[in-house]
Formats: sequence, structure tokens, C-alpha cells
Amino acid sequence: MQTLLIGLVLACCCNVCVAASPFSYEFTFDEPMSWADDISPRGTSLIQSWEIADGGNPGKALRISAAVYEQPVSCEARTLQFNHKPGVSAKVSFDIKAVSNPPGSYFIVRYFDGYCGGVPFVKIADEETNPATNKFPPPSWDSRHANLADDWQHVEFTTGTLSNTVLTLFFMVEQQRETAGKYVEYLLDNLKVETEALDKLMDLGFDWHGNYGESTFHWWQNTRGANIDWCDYADQEDVITKEGVIHYTMYQFRHSSACFEPAIMHELCHERFSEQTGVQGTVVTSRIHTSACAASWGVRQTISYGALGLKPEDTARIQIKMRYTNHEPVYRDTSRVQLGVDPTGQVITQNAIWGEEDNVNFLREGWRVGVLEFEKPRGAQGFTIYFRHRDGLPKPGGETPHEVQSKGTDPGCRGIADWVIIRVVDKSQTMRN
Repeated sequence: MQTLLIGLVLACCCNVCVAASPFSYEFTFDEPMSWADDISPRGTSLIQSWEIADGGNPGKALRISAAVYEQPVSCEARTLQFNHKPGVSAKVSFDIKAVSNPPGSYFIVRYFDGYCGGVPFVKIADEETNPATNKFPPPSWDSRHANLADDWQHVEFTTGTLSNTVLTLFFMVEQQRETAGKYVEYLLDNLKVETEALDKLMDLGFDWHGNYGESTFHWWQNTRGANIDWCDYADQEDVITKEGVIHYTMYQFRHSSACFEPAIMHELCHERFSEQTGVQGTVVTSRIHTSACAASWGVRQTISYGALGLKPEDTARIQIKMRYTNHEPVYRDTSRVQLGVDPTGQVITQNAIWGEEDNVNFLREGWRVGVLEFEKPRGAQGFTIYFRHRDGLPKPGGETPHEVQSKGTDPGCRGIADWVIIRVVDKSQTMRN
């Protein structure tokens, strides 16, 4: 299916060779975050609060704090994923401030060349006998060797040459031992990843280069999916609806990293064959027995406009089509799928353009093709495509450590995407000339 879809796209684009140019992902932490993964190496009860808060440099910042939940010992790690052109490096920079840095506390940043979950960074990255060790460079920044102070400090590092299309960044904060009345707390601001944008439309048929996994249990525990082209993300935000507030959290991810059988909580499947729909090559966001918490999650890909034959100074109207559906056996219509796009190429979901939340159910209507059109801003270098699955109700969820949770669909539901088509429907005068 992938060859057909790319052929459809390229047939709609002019044969213009557009040179690659620098591209930056930027986080000022003014909006809630969407993380690729969230793990709790010490268990789901010893977590921290990772929230947007005042005190940034300037404005707001990401506050990573054990004081909010009064955790004398804690450890939490999160990942972010970014698309880039193969064969380039990436420069990573951020500002950090230690509000409280008790003995035994630290903050580290690592990276992996490719698609990867948080678990391998903790379990196998430093194992000398593991063949995957060479794929994990040592920590790029470690506060224990940086004289971290209570004032803002600027940090930057450059990765080695990246051979795949996804860069995974890993952030971990730990307070290893109890210090009377003191809790670790850091502020992070102005995170920037500078690289070159992905210059080809990759895997629009969700064929995964022939690398298929049964669930996130298999994909996020190791590195064998390194060449996957789609990034994972999950929203951490409160959404106000007419019926009330839905709290979308990262609990399902932390729960999965702590359980022996993570798939009990959720699966993000790269499927060769979708048992529910009978088609080949899909991405499935599956939630089983998840009434304890709500989730807003999916996959995204950031692509250079050069892949469509467009230059930064050009403007154009672009259309994205995606075939998707829900699989909800209980017919409550609480599982919704969405198509989204950020015309600037950034990866803050609150700033994206979103289609309607669609409760199409494969068991009732089959598939539906979502359509979204947008204008390329003059000067923009890349755009981000989103597939999102939302499962949540404005009702109390299960009792979980510290966080307020909203209810999800019980006994479960799935969001499924089959393919994406991208085409330029109206070119600017600049392009016609």
C-alpha cells in the first residue's frame, strides 16, 4: 500500500528539488505537554509531578517536582521523539534551574538514534554484555557532573550522526534517598532541537518497513523498531467539555512500565494484519480494561514542505486524507479518533489544527476517511501530521497514586488508522511561476 500512496502524492506535486535547510522544534512550556513515553522505574507510587508552572526563563516552565506529592524518594523518566532527515545530527539545548537539589538527586538527558521507548534506557543502555549497548551513547548531560545551582544554567549538546528518521530524547529525574523535609525540584525551559527536517514522505501506508510488533510491551522494551518513521505522543492536559472536565494523564504509560504484563493496560500496535478490521498494515491504539484512566494519544510525523516540492517562501493549500475507525464492542460511542496537522511543523498538540472527534465504529459504519485542508504559511519549512485516539469521559476514574483520573471506556476500545494521502490542491503564484 505504501508505494501506491506515495505515488498518489508525488503525482500531485511539481518536480522541484528543494534543498534541505535547518529546522527547529521549540518548547517554551507555555502549553501542556505531549510525551512519547512515561516510565516509573521505582513503581507507580514513587512518581513526581511534571507540570507546566510559573517561574520560567521567562514566562512558564516545566516543573519536575517531588514536593507536590511529598515524595522523599522518587524516580520518573519521560521521552520525546522528533523526526529528522537521515544522515544528519541534532543540536539539543535547554535551560535548567535547581529549585531544590537534595543529596542523591540528579537529572540526566540521553538520546537514542531511532524509535525507542523509555524502558531500554533504564534496563539495557549500559549493559556491557548487551549487543544494543553500542546504540546508546552515554548520558549527554548529567547534573551530578555539572555543578547544578539555584540559578538558570544553559545546557547544549550535539548528537552524533543519526542514521534513522526518529530521534528519541530521554529525561530522568531521581531522588535516591530521603533527606528530612527536602524534595527534589527542577525547572526546565526553552528546550530546542535543531536539525534538518525529514525530506521524504515516509510509511504513509503504516507498513512499518516490515517490522511488526504485537504491542508496546514488545516495541518499548527493546530497540528492534529503531527504523520506525512515526513518533508516539500522549497528551497530558485537562480538556473542558459541556459535561465537565476530562483529565488526560500519563498514568497508563507509567502503569505499563511497572507491570509484568503491560499490555493489560494499553497497547500501541504496529500491525501487519489487523484482526479487528481484516486489513494489512495499520497502527492500533488499544485500551483494554482501562476504566481507571482516560487517554489522548497516537502517532505523528513531521515532514519538510520540500517533500511536496514547496520552498519556504511558497504558499499553498494542502489536503490530508486519512482512513481511520474505532473498534468499540460496547457501542457507547466514547472512543473517538481525529486527524490533525500543525502547518508550522511544531509538536505541541494544543497549537495544531484538528478535525472533529469522530466516533465512527467499525462494527457499525466500517471505515471513514477524514479530510483536513490547511494553508502553508509563507516561510514555513515543515508540517506535522497527527493521528489521535481519545478515550475519556468527564467522570471520576479509578483511585490512582496522587493524580486525579477520569474514566475511560470499559471493557475497552481501539483507535485504528490505515493510510494517509497528502496532496497540494492549490499552489501559489510563486509556484506557478
